[in-house]
Amino acid sequence: MTSSPNNVLWLDFETTGLMTDPATVPLEGAAIITDGELNELTVLDSIVIHASPFELSAMDNYVYEMHSQTGLLESVRASTVTRTEFDLALRDFAAPHFPSRGEILDDGKPYRGIVIGGNSVKFDFDVIEKFFPETRATIDYRVIDISGVGELVKRWNRPAWEAMPAKLSDHTAMMDIREGVKELRYYRQVLGA
Repeated sequence: MTSSPNNVLWLDFETTGLMTDPATVPLEGAAIITDGELNELTVLDSIVIHASPFELSAMDNYVYEMHSQTGLLESVRASTVTRTEFDLALRDFAAPHFPSRGEILDDGKPYRGIVIGGNSVKFDFDVIEKFFPETRATIDYRVIDISGVGELVKRWNRPAWEAMPAKLSDHTAMMDIREGVKELRYYRQVLGA
């Protein structure tokens, strides 16, 4: 087990909608921890979170069809995992791989918390902020947004951005994380970092 302030917690959530909709709830979450060089250290396989029929009824047609096609809605209805249980599972999964918040690091400064990453990770941060207080207590406000790096590559090296391999997506949390980290590895390579 490698605990390091340079590790990154990569996250993705599938939800009933956008976080701008107050009725949105999380349905599935997954995580991968990498070191600072983007080498995978460990995986929290996708966990499906129960939602009530009332909460599921708030989905628009697009989201309903997407989650129906992947089988997520059927899994959500069958799941007994609560949001609180998921929160504790995510917190406990991450804990051994990062210093404790406030722990003094080798540079003499206190550790500010886990840095999370993902594509459009502000969305995932907002899910944590609203639903997962135990996990939120361990993370920093700083994030690594792969989408933002992509926007920079598009501006700084358009041919490399256009040559990026196509991203796969089956609208599941784990595949979205893996494809995002793969995308970031590509950006790192083309930027020579």
